[in-house]
Amino acid sequence: MTSGLDLSRFQLRCIPTPEWAVQGVIRLPGIEPAQLKQIDAQSTQIQDLVERTLTWALTDPDAIKRFQHRHSYAEGVEGEYFIGRQSIEPDPSQKGQFFVECECCLTRNNSLGLPAIYHRYTVIVAWTPTTQTGVAVFAREQERESQLARLGYQLVRTFDLASLPRGADLTEQTLSLVLARWSEILECLQSAAMEAVEDGSGSGELDNDFFPSRLAMTGEYYIDLIAGDNPTNVMVMLHFLEHPFMAGQTDVDYLGYDLSLDLTAHPMTYELWGSSAI
Repeated sequence: MTSGLDLSRFQLRCIPTPEWAVQGVIRLPGIEPAQLKQIDAQSTQIQDLVERTLTWALTDPDAIKRFQHRHSYAEGVEGEYFIGRQSIEPDPSQKGQFFVECECCLTRNNSLGLPAIYHRYTVIVAWTPTTQTGVAVFAREQERESQLARLGYQLVRTFDLASLPRGADLTEQTLSLVLARWSEILECLQSAAMEAVEDGSGSGELDNDFFPSRLAMTGEYYIDLIAGDNPTNVMVMLHFLEHPFMAGQTDVDYLGYDLSLDLTAHPMTYELWGSSAI
């Protein structure tokens, strides 16, 4: 099995994080100031371990077979990457040990010769500051959830019917039902958005990496279309947004999701149909 990368030319090299990239460190409660100072002072050693882990995952034949990463359209991807977001949290099962989670953004140059994100990976290490040692940990080997893949779902852009894109087949009868139950619709869509993403996405960790990836998503979504000539049901298309992947990016749509709402049910119910890349 091959990964799709040109391994004869591929070699990881960490580059400075671009200004446009989402970055910063999430520090969870339970870390003493002295411990945090130790971890910060050991950041180079931690990054070395992260890079070795990522190199192994992307180039070692056994790792390629294990993780089954697919790299389509990988021309120009030669190993440059940067560190985006990070998180630090105590390991509840091991006193004095911490989970350090790093977003590694594999890049290639765009048409302007500037780095753009080709793919994002989360590499997690269990780090012990007192011994300055650590090991890589994987999603399927533990119950903890990725901190960087946790999303706060929020409706943006579309807040009322005046700004709502409507399908040509949306009848006046259906529209009146939508208007009468608009606040319930918004509550129902929030539940649908959470279920659609949480149940059908990868976290972006090395062994939980597939489309859609929560690592790429912001958690924000909007209503792209509401349509239907059925007086009891409407079809809704949600669009989910992504973090920027290059300078000057204007289109941040990442994932489309179709669902239907039963306007006669009390409480209102929804049915998820499916997703697509956009």
